[in-house]
Amino acid sequence: MQTFTFHSQVNSDGILRLEIPVDTINTELQVTVKVEPVSSTPRSHADSKNRFQQMLKKYEGRTFSDSVELLREDRSR
Repeated sequence: MQTFTFHSQVNSDGILRLEIPVDTINTELQVTVKVEPVSSTPRSHADSKNRFQQMLKKYEGRTFSDSVELLREDRSR
């Protein structure tokens, strides 16, 4: 069994479309979908500062030219 977790956007038509690659073809599959709204609770200043400090430690020694890619990697988590 494979488990996929990702964020998706519901279009204005109210329909959620999912495209998920699987390793099998011509096979019957059982698919379970769990739908949960993404929490939009804003972070506190202390939470943001703590997260920033963790990122500084994680990426210590990297050059500025790496920063855009590092931010993309961090956002995808």
